[in-house]
Amino acid sequence: MDLSISPIFLYLASWFATMGGLWTLFDRAEKVATQEAKKRVFKWLKDISLEVNVAAESFTSAFDSIFGTKKFSSRFVMLSIAASLLAVASLTLLWSSKTPDDIDIGHRLRAMFLTAPLWNAIPDYFSLIETRIVLGYIISKNVKGNSILKWLAIDFIFTVVIFSIFYFGSSALLGEMDDAPRYFVDGFTLDGGWPDTPSVGVFFYSTFFTSIWLWLFVLSKIAITPLNKLLKLFKIIRGGLDIENQPFKSIGFISMILTSIVYGVMPFL
Repeated sequence: MDLSISPIFLYLASWFATMGGLWTLFDRAEKVATQEAKKRVFKWLKDISLEVNVAAESFTSAFDSIFGTKKFSSRFVMLSIAASLLAVASLTLLWSSKTPDDIDIGHRLRAMFLTAPLWNAIPDYFSLIETRIVLGYIISKNVKGNSILKWLAIDFIFTVVIFSIFYFGSSALLGEMDDAPRYFVDGFTLDGGWPDTPSVGVFFYSTFFTSIWLWLFVLSKIAITPLNKLLKLFKIIRGGLDIENQPFKSIGFISMILTSIVYGVMPFL
């Protein structure tokens, strides 16, 4: 069945899916987090310093609250797959909105769900474990100051390597190595791709889900005080955000605002 939808609606659908995913993650973190974890995050949000170790501990509390601490448990694996597919779906909609003509989105989403298990479900699972290991190292070694940039760079490199292994490995197994490097490079701007398959960039960027979430977590701390004052001033939320009792939801709300700003700016770039 032909499901042709104009690019503007696909762009809005991508934004809506991203907002829903962010809210679901932080809402779940709020529900399953221990009181100790909530107190730790609240203390970090109210502290004027930007201690790297405290930030890592707070993010780890949110991470473990959602995915659990057992990396090979069914909960960890299934939630990893769910988060991966949500990220791929949102990016598929964003990529489709770049096409000037009407798009058979049904066909593209079917192609996405056929490709995602190979290029995303497994590598994203390992990327999730890798990010958690890096966070654990930052905490155990009490990393401070600008050293966090080194570990964020290491997290980035490992994520690229993990995706590349599965991407080029599967391309070799399917006998598609001739075009694989070109499509990989085109994917950086969400262009190119095999016929009837979303751009490789859709699958590549979704692998950075946990890394992007970490950046949003840290940026939300910086933005939460001024934005909360604006929310109170314009009475968007009566009394402002309940940072003390609902710290994870508060971070999630600020993350949604920051991400919405990015979505608002992207069409003009």
